[in-house]
Amino acid sequence: MLLPKPFSDKVPCTRISEVVGTEADYTLGAHAHLGYHEFTCGKYFLNPGAFARLTNLQKEIVRVPKVLFMDFSGESRYSFIPLTTARPGLEVMDIIETGLNC
Repeated sequence: MLLPKPFSDKVPCTRISEVVGTEADYTLGAHAHLGYHEFTCGKYFLNPGAFARLTNLQKEIVRVPKVLFMDFSGESRYSFIPLTTARPGLEVMDIIETGLNC
């Protein structure tokens, strides 16, 4: 899993800083559900995130699933396109009230 920074000490990953020396102009990452777009040292590191929301974390609830469109027919460009059929997180996630203030 390629990430800008680890999100947990318990989950192994490769940091973008470890592979920034690649010759590729664009590197695509996966498995990180929230996604990212990083521009480092003149190189793009992109991950549109997961199609599915799997946890009821606040970041997942507000996240809109999207796809990555890349166009190399002229000047290289990319865009993240939100899925218009994805329902809002509060409609599809089962939020359990715990009564805890944390």
